[in-house]
Amino acid sequence: MVELQFSDDELLSKILLSLVLGLIIGAEREFKAKEAIFAGIRTFPLLALLGTISSFIYDKYS
Repeated sequence: MVELQFSDDELLSKILLSLVLGLIIGAEREFKAKEAIFAGIRTFPLLALLGTISSFIYDKYS
Protein backbone atom coordinates (compact mmCIF):
# COMPACT_ATOMS: atom_id res chain seq x y z
CA MET A 1 0.00 0.00 0.00
CA VAL A 2 1.28 3.47 -0.89
CA GLU A 3 1.40 5.90 2.01
CA LEU A 4 0.64 9.47 1.00
CA GLN A 5 2.17 12.23 3.08
CA PHE A 6 0.63 15.69 3.19
CA SER A 7 2.35 18.60 4.81
CA ASP A 8 0.32 21.04 6.86
CA ASP A 9 0.91 23.79 4.31
CA GLU A 10 -0.29 21.60 1.44
CA LEU A 11 -3.46 20.60 3.28
CA LEU A 12 -4.14 24.19 4.31
CA SER A 13 -3.67 25.42 0.73
CA LYS A 14 -6.09 22.76 -0.56
CA ILE A 15 -8.67 23.71 2.06
CA LEU A 16 -8.35 27.42 1.27
CA LEU A 17 -8.57 26.77 -2.47
CA SER A 18 -11.73 24.70 -2.05
CA LEU A 19 -13.30 27.40 0.13
CA VAL A 20 -12.47 30.14 -2.38
CA LEU A 21 -13.84 28.14 -5.31
CA GLY A 22 -16.98 27.30 -3.32
CA LEU A 23 -17.46 30.97 -2.48
CA ILE A 24 -17.08 31.97 -6.13
CA ILE A 25 -19.62 29.40 -7.29
CA GLY A 26 -22.05 30.26 -4.48
CA ALA A 27 -21.75 34.00 -5.07
CA GLU A 28 -22.35 33.56 -8.79
CA ARG A 29 -25.51 31.55 -8.07
CA GLU A 30 -26.74 34.15 -5.55
CA PHE A 31 -26.26 37.06 -7.95
CA LYS A 32 -27.86 35.33 -10.94
CA ALA A 33 -30.85 33.95 -9.02
CA LYS A 34 -34.14 35.58 -9.83
CA GLU A 35 -36.04 33.65 -7.15
CA ALA A 36 -35.24 31.60 -4.07
CA ILE A 37 -32.47 29.09 -4.67
CA PHE A 38 -31.58 25.91 -2.84
CA ALA A 39 -27.82 26.44 -2.45
CA GLY A 40 -25.86 29.64 -2.52
CA ILE A 41 -22.99 31.52 -0.97
CA ARG A 42 -23.10 29.65 2.36
CA THR A 43 -23.79 26.14 1.09
CA PHE A 44 -21.22 25.76 -1.69
CA PRO A 45 -18.14 26.57 0.43
CA LEU A 46 -19.36 24.13 3.07
CA LEU A 47 -19.81 21.37 0.51
CA ALA A 48 -16.41 22.12 -1.04
CA LEU A 49 -14.79 21.97 2.40
CA LEU A 50 -16.47 18.67 3.23
CA GLY A 51 -15.36 17.22 -0.10
CA THR A 52 -11.76 18.28 0.47
CA ILE A 53 -11.67 16.89 3.99
CA SER A 54 -13.28 13.61 2.97
CA SER A 55 -10.77 13.14 0.13
CA PHE A 56 -7.92 13.86 2.54
CA ILE A 57 -9.25 11.31 5.04
CA TYR A 58 -9.73 8.73 2.28
CA ASP A 59 -6.18 9.23 0.98
CA LYS A 60 -4.71 9.08 4.46
CA TYR A 61 -6.55 6.03 5.81
CA SER A 62 -7.21 3.84 2.79
